[in-house]
Amino acid sequence: MSALDELRQLGDAWQNRPQLIEQARQEDATWAAIADALHMTRQGVVKLHATLKENQS
Repeated sequence: MSALDELRQLGDAWQNRPQLIEQARQEDATWAAIADALHMTRQGVVKLHATLKENQS
């Protein structure tokens, strides 16, 4: 697989973040666990989630 193909896959998956974060929360995942999965800080994930929810409105 070429680097561009891999980047496209990453871009496609990145678009699913809001839904996946919401689903993880519904499945009782903690903010810390979500942050660990995304390689982010807990505060960063909470802020990202709030921003994405605002942008969806």
